[in-house]
Amino acid sequence: MHDPSPIFIIVMVFVILAIMRKSGGAGWRVGQRRMEEMMAEIREQRRSLPRNVPTLDQVQMLEDRVRVLERIVTDQNYSLARDIEALRDPRDARHTEEKI
Repeated sequence: MHDPSPIFIIVMVFVILAIMRKSGGAGWRVGQRRMEEMMAEIREQRRSLPRNVPTLDQVQMLEDRVRVLERIVTDQNYSLARDIEALRDPRDARHTEEKI
């Protein structure tokens, strides 16, 4: 048998490289597309998270304020001006009640 010509070998190498590149490139593109979809999903999840979630301290402070307001409104013998002043400074409230 005779040896294959160098041109034939070069052509076969290019054909094999082209086939490998095409099949390998398709897999890479699928992986790239999947990663892009996952990144888009993560970005969407981050956008849907609440941004200004109150802290526990803030919630506690608001609950305390609501309780005070409920006491003011439900108390039958209240002086609105006195109670408003008492809300401004809790120490003043004790002094105001002592004077009354």
